[in-house]
Amino acid sequence: MTTPGESAEWPAALVEGLAVAYHRLYRETFPGEPLAAVEWDELPEHLRESNRTTARELPEELASLGYLVRQARGDGRAVEDLPAQDLEVLAQREHVRWVRDKAAEGYVHGPERDDGADPPTHPDLVDFDDLDDTGRFKDRIRFEAAPRLLAELGYEIVRNP
Repeated sequence: MTTPGESAEWPAALVEGLAVAYHRLYRETFPGEPLAAVEWDELPEHLRESNRTTARELPEELASLGYLVRQARGDGRAVEDLPAQDLEVLAQREHVRWVRDKAAEGYVHGPERDDGADPPTHPDLVDFDDLDDTGRFKDRIRFEAAPRLLAELGYEIVRNP
């Protein structure tokens, strides 16, 4: 049950704001990656939509672990850091979603990322447990940063009572 300001259906502006924040986080965290040089407005639409999908699914993913996203109230209940075990679950789920989306776009596993290949290839199209540390971190960082990114947008994560 939700109360005003608490909903799994997020306003489009919040989804977009969080998606943009996710891309900014990627650019700041992985400056050597080719897409880190690309501004949000220049990012291909399918990659912007991938960020939006993660943003849209965040409330449900957090709710499954006993959290709620709500408009910030400043009542001291905001979660500043998600526990490591929850971050790992969220990262694994995010990777499954990402693999599903990439497969739907026609990508296959390959030793290097090559968006122009036929079919396009990506080395991270493997099970989460088979990712290298950087690959796992890419999935985890969005959730590590979620409390801060949401706070910047006027929202907070709390334990669902």
